[in-house]
Amino acid sequence: MNGKVMNKTTLAFALAIQLAAIGMLLAVRSGSAVEPEPFLSFNAETVDAMTVANNEGAVTLAKTDAGWQLPNGIPADASKVDEVVQKLADASGGWPVASQASTAERFEVTEDNHQRHVVLKSGEETVADVYLGTSPGYRKAHARLVDDDDVYAITFSNYEAGVKESDWLDKSLLRAEGSITAMQRVDAFALTKDDEGTWSAASGATLDQGKVETLAGRFTGLSVLGVNEAALPDAPKAVYSLQDDSGTSTFSLYHLEEEDDYVATSDRVQGSYEVSSYIAEQMDVMVDALAPDQPAPVEDAQAADAEQSAQSPAPPAPAQQTEHGEDAALP
Repeated sequence: MNGKVMNKTTLAFALAIQLAAIGMLLAVRSGSAVEPEPFLSFNAETVDAMTVANNEGAVTLAKTDAGWQLPNGIPADASKVDEVVQKLADASGGWPVASQASTAERFEVTEDNHQRHVVLKSGEETVADVYLGTSPGYRKAHARLVDDDDVYAITFSNYEAGVKESDWLDKSLLRAEGSITAMQRVDAFALTKDDEGTWSAASGATLDQGKVETLAGRFTGLSVLGVNEAALPDAPKAVYSLQDDSGTSTFSLYHLEEEDDYVATSDRVQGSYEVSSYIAEQMDVMVDALAPDQPAPVEDAQAADAEQSAQSPAPPAPAQQTEHGEDAALP
């Protein structure tokens, strides 16, 4: 009797599960299944301000008619800013992974313990206020809205949201625009390029075309390292007047002797910026460094050949036959 009751109970339980499964399937097909709310919901194109902070620092960016900028009107890397804003706008958290305060602390998404605090604004409206914390997987970050207890795992990498100005700086902001057709080092030399692409010096000096093109490339391909906050020397190391596709600009190069660093400025951009010492030293040249390499004098070439011959090992002695027909080395 008890066996029959248990069988009926088991069958009833199995039937209930099947009915529930069928009901869920029908709900999904009918479009009435409950979907998780998106983690964030805003139009990325309307965002005009962003602040990123943690316990190591903070940086604020603003979108102006001239594009994204750092404080003091320093140009930011607009494509990078737009990419980060769009990633947050597209962040889909799915269902929360936690809702307890202790878990939020462990995931580092609390007010006192977070890896990033990102605030996005559109005018006076705050469209996103998010704490980002630990990573649950590749290109993932735990995230929590400031006014919500739920913690989500979103597609984002915290390293993309730096807290230093150099993390967002437009590293190409000092580059010449397009190709350079004239370079003048003030009080030193002047070079121009004709329609055939040949460089000539105003002084009539003979030029190595490859060396001049390399010098021009230092300006068209220049990438700065960061914003310089140190005081500049009274006099620059070198000043260039550059003619490019956008007109004439003045480029000044400074050497901070105490730090042995180089800093550059342009009259097209506010501020001063650190540049690679290796590149700066190649900009600090005179016209004789752009001359063709001279062939070595004949006597020097002959002396070098003689020295090389003296250092070369002597060839092995030829062999001779003994009276018994065996080979023996000549003395």
